[in-house]
Amino acid sequence: MATSDAVLKAAADRMGQRGFTTIDEPNELKPYLKSSLAADVQADGFLRLEMQVPSRYPAERVMDTYAVALMQVANATRDQRLDDYTSRLGSAPAAEGQPVKDERLLYSAYIFGGLTFVTGLFCVGIRRSYAKAKPVFDMDDESFDLHPAMQPPAV
Repeated sequence: MATSDAVLKAAADRMGQRGFTTIDEPNELKPYLKSSLAADVQADGFLRLEMQVPSRYPAERVMDTYAVALMQVANATRDQRLDDYTSRLGSAPAAEGQPVKDERLLYSAYIFGGLTFVTGLFCVGIRRSYAKAKPVFDMDDESFDLHPAMQPPAV
């Protein structure tokens, strides 16, 4: 039931309405759900859905959208079931407090530190070459001897 065609169609329509354009078609949503959604049937007719995605913000919205679509289809087909119970959401989807491990921030810090070090070395090299060249540019005109062929003509 969780990945039936009716549920996928309803969920994909709702995803499109909420702005999830990458999963707004059933054929795009099905592989996404197969890779990130886990459904666990518990006692007394409870269904626990768990989604593992890299970031917290869209996970709650995607899970909420999917759960509402699942309940919508389940309630629409209630007359076909033996129990005739109404489906409802037990609790709002919430991300766990523990974030998914993501090392991109650590790698970007390494890259930033390395680039800062290289830039610092480059600036020190330019500063040293300017410091070596400074005395040449600070000479007085009188002490600066030109080659005799380069002397200006006498007036």
